[in-house]
Amino acid sequence: MYVVLDSNVWISELGLNSGLGAATRFFIRQQSARLAVPEVVLQETEAHLREELTTYIGTIQKNYSKLLSVFGKLKEVVLPTAEDVELVIAGLFEDLGVPFQVIPFTLESAQASYQKILLKQPPSHKSQQFKDGVIWADCLVLLEQADVHLVTKDRAFYKNMEAKQGLAPELNAEVAQKKHSLHIYSELSDLFESIRVDVEIDQTNLLDTFMAEHRESVERMLGRFGFAIHNVSSFSARPFATGSPKALHIEFDYEIECEPTIDDGRRDGVLHLSGDVSYDSTARQFSNLRNFGERFSCISADGEEQSGANHVLFANSLVLGHREVERTVRHPL
Repeated sequence: MYVVLDSNVWISELGLNSGLGAATRFFIRQQSARLAVPEVVLQETEAHLREELTTYIGTIQKNYSKLLSVFGKLKEVVLPTAEDVELVIAGLFEDLGVPFQVIPFTLESAQASYQKILLKQPPSHKSQQFKDGVIWADCLVLLEQADVHLVTKDRAFYKNMEAKQGLAPELNAEVAQKKHSLHIYSELSDLFESIRVDVEIDQTNLLDTFMAEHRESVERMLGRFGFAIHNVSSFSARPFATGSPKALHIEFDYEIECEPTIDDGRRDGVLHLSGDVSYDSTARQFSNLRNFGERFSCISADGEEQSGANHVLFANSLVLGHREVERTVRHPL
């Protein structure tokens, strides 16, 4: 399966570094799909993002100068240089973390696009959209190998110029002659919904990981009440995509039934565990687990509820001078 994104999608989703872009990359990897990028899309995306980043930097510099004029003295603002921008642009399509290939701009795709302009056929029937014609020619070549999922906001690809009506009839006729199927979407979110699958979290492995780090505190609290762990009664996990398409951030909760270790009339022991953890979906391993606290409750022999808790505090790192801020991606799956 190939996924082809028009330049308008690459640009609006910041090279798939947005939350939705990260989530889409995760499922592209899960589906064993491949990102195919026409060279015309790559070049337009690089040029447009270079211009946007340069504009952002210039705007901040201009506004900083205005603030400095008013306040007279401010902390220095360190912004990316032109060289930094070029490094980011150069690596834009190299650090995606999913199978990826560039479709070279060929004479054949150029000729196919030019013919559509001459014959006023979609996607070049309303204006001379040479790039769109090249993208379409590249998709037709890919359809000889596998299904293609095309995401484009350009209305020229759609029947009556309306995305909700699907692919233009003339383009549908071309697809019908190919070995594989083409699916078209006007929004990345539509592709995301089409390729997403349920993310299975091994609750036993996760609980073992939690207990390997916090067994002593859990058993000490249960021991005070005269209970021991029996079995998991409920489990919930909320996975989030991160900047890496193979890594997830998971927030979890356990409710665990506990049985009394002494016969003193206590009953209905329940242990609540919660936290978050990083999950490598390729190695199927958990790491960087954080414990949000452990709570226990039971009913005493007198019918009253008894409870206890172990609380965990997290301290932020102390930083001298200007703190370096890192981007954190968290998009629910």
